[in-house]
Amino acid sequence: MGNIFEDGANALLDDFAESASVRVKYTQGTAVCQWSATLGRHEYQTEDEMGIMVTRWTDLDFHGRASDLIIGGDPVIPAPGDTIELFRGRDTETYEVLPVDRQCYKLDPTQQKITIFTKRINKA
Repeated sequence: MGNIFEDGANALLDDFAESASVRVKYTQGTAVCQWSATLGRHEYQTEDEMGIMVTRWTDLDFHGRASDLIIGGDPVIPAPGDTIELFRGRDTETYEVLPVDRQCYKLDPTQQKITIFTKRINKA
């Protein structure tokens, strides 16, 4: 018998992903995978050029199932320089994975959902 809380979290994640996700293209080096993600943003603290703490926002965070982010049969560990392409109608927006507080991603406590931090680098 499974853990009731874990089963409930899985069911909620499935429902949310099914109703609110978009297909994106994740690229790491020359390897590519299609991935379903939901979109969000969050604020973080960083130092500016003068050493003063400022609040900034990520351009876009991508949330999805960690187990679905697979390239060549292996799980992807997001790294700086990886890109995510988001398709909005005829436009394609490209986002680069960037570290926030020295990490490029965050796993939820169950390690099922991953959040990847990005900055938009172009819009075509």
